Amino acid sequence: MDNYFSMSIQGVGLQVLETVHIIATTKNFDTLKGRYELLLERTATLRNAESNRLYSADINASIETYKSMYYDRPSQDIELSAVLKPNNFDVQNFYCEALVSCIKRFVEEQTDEISGMKSENAKTKKKAKVIDKIKLSKDELQSKCASTSSYLTCLNSLETIQATLN
Repeated sequence: MDNYFSMSIQGVGLQVLETVHIIATTKNFDTLKGRYELLLERTATLRNAESNRLYSADINASIETYKSMYYDRPSQDIELSAVLKPNNFDVQNFYCEALVSCIKRFVEEQTDEISGMKSENAKTKKKAKVIDKIKLSKDELQSKCASTSSYLTCLNSLETIQATLN
């Protein structure tokens, strides 16, 4: 990479660590999609920089900064692999699996809310909104993940989740 700047790579490394964590833990579909786009951009930067002799030291600085900022959050292997070996990190497959996990968390939260509702009409409307979100996630899966190794497994998982609401 011709224009390698250590501070820039350290910042991008930190953003990737944070973004992978958010994608892996969110229950908000829109957050997931937005962070995926950011992750694609930032991972491309790291992939271009990985061959630089300073890369390893700069990424280790990013990891140390991340650990000090989020001292109560142990670093996960998936986060570390995204920055340590970005050229080996399968962003698309990670996203597809995270999409299913996100929807599972979302549906679990919404199901708890629905069970606390008194009106059958309110329950029906809320359930319809949840099913719409599952359909959107299936469209997203088709759009972004059809070529991944986990596509069919992820699609089956979303269909199973949807079936539990019908």
